[in-house]
Amino acid sequence: MTERQLTVIAQLVDRTARFELDGELDHRTAPVLLDALAWLRPGLADTLVLDCRELTFVDARGLSTMIRARTAAARSGTVLVLTNPSVLLSRMLLVTGLVDVLPVVDPVRLRRR
Repeated sequence: MTERQLTVIAQLVDRTARFELDGELDHRTAPVLLDALAWLRPGLADTLVLDCRELTFVDARGLSTMIRARTAAARSGTVLVLTNPSVLLSRMLLVTGLVDVLPVVDPVRLRRR
């Protein structure tokens, strides 16, 4: 069986940083997301969007890494939100009580800002 890695594509548009996550976010790949956060400098963005459309798997370490990303973003004055989570990720957020910590936002709403 081939292990999937994690790819993070970062872009900045109108003070919104978007990280498109592709692959698996787990104990092996968590450092990839944390390394990508180094790109986010204080004052660069008001919002950090983690686009989870292509995220195929998230474990407890992956959720923990998202929380660390939220904390790092907050230190930079940036709000972190998720878009396009899978049904499983949405359920994990609800069951763990993280739905308010890692809020899910409709991508259409983000474009209207």
